[in-house]
Amino acid sequence: MLTVVILALIALTALIGAFLLARHRVRLIEARHPPSAEFINVAGIRLHYRRTGNSAQPAILVLHGATSNLEEPFAALSERLEGEHVIWLDRPGLGWSDRPEGPWSPEREAALIADFLDEIGVSSALVVGHSWGGAIAMRLAMDHPARVDALLLIAPALSAWIGEAAWFNKVSFWPGAGWLLTHVIVPIVGEKQTA
Repeated sequence: MLTVVILALIALTALIGAFLLARHRVRLIEARHPPSAEFINVAGIRLHYRRTGNSAQPAILVLHGATSNLEEPFAALSERLEGEHVIWLDRPGLGWSDRPEGPWSPEREAALIADFLDEIGVSSALVVGHSWGGAIAMRLAMDHPARVDALLLIAPALSAWIGEAAWFNKVSFWPGAGWLLTHVIVPIVGEKQTA
């Protein structure tokens, strides 16, 4: 019995140590990549976005793909879109935007983006969607057609069956294991995967 207690204490100590290391790594990453734009509260959710160009021009809304943020399309497209009125959005739960509570779906995200456009005073936009952002752009056009002047989809994830998600995507939704993966393991080893 004493052995089991000692092993449990060792495991708990290791878990607490890993959690503290992960929090430290997250703070270092956040310090190296601070928010670079504005925040707005939409339906109780804090969203991070950047506006560039001439606001007298028709609006262009850029939606990045999964596991990304507004910096990726900004780096790729900002020079080409210089002078245009562009809205670069960290999609909910990505970049510096908060993830809403509860089940999340393309329909809910499209509705939130329509509300976001209301909040920033944009009645409609040409919507550029990359990868999963393409699916969200399409959902926005289907559910809120008056908000979308045109769509530009870049490698959109639109198929009814887009294949099996990577194992870590599935695990991230498991109770307990998902939290451990996203809040402890990824902050510790994730940055090494980009090198």
